[in-house]
Amino acid sequence: MFHHVASILRAVPSISEIALLSESPLPGWAARWIHDHGRGLNVELSESAKTYRTQNLLVIHADLPRLEVADIFDLTTARDTRSAIAPDRHGTGTNALAIRKEDSMSFAFGDHSFPRHLALARRPLRVVERIGLALDVDTPDDLDIAGRERFSPSLLAR
Repeated sequence: MFHHVASILRAVPSISEIALLSESPLPGWAARWIHDHGRGLNVELSESAKTYRTQNLLVIHADLPRLEVADIFDLTTARDTRSAIAPDRHGTGTNALAIRKEDSMSFAFGDHSFPRHLALARRPLRVVERIGLALDVDTPDDLDIAGRERFSPSLLAR
C-alpha cells in the first residue's frame, strides 16, 4: 500500500518533495527519509513539520489502497485559503491533512483524531470526503472492503 500511495503522490505535479517518516529506511526508497525516534506520531510530525514551515504540507497515511490522483488534487487544490482534512470512512479518524503554509496545525492523530483536529485548528478546515482518502486499512474488515471491485457511497456514511 505504501508504494501505491507513493506512486500517486509522485504523479501529482504540485508535490515537490515526498518524505517518509519511519523507524528505518525502506529498501529501494530513494526519496527523503525522516527517522521516527519512537516518541509518538504527533511528536514526530510536529518536529518534522518544522523543516517545512515555509511550504504547504501534506500529511497522508500510507494505508490508502484506493487512493487516486484526483483525491490528492481535491485535497490540495485551493478553492479557498483554508487547510483541508480527510476523515476516515467512519468520520472518526484522520487519513490526511493538507496544511497551507499560512496555517499552523497541532497534530492529534490517534483515537477520534478527526474531531480533535477540527477542534484544534486555528481556522476552520475544509473537509474532503472521497473514498480514496476515506478507506484506510486498520482491520481485516477494512482489507476485505478494499479488495472489493466496487464501493457503495454508504461507505462514507457516519
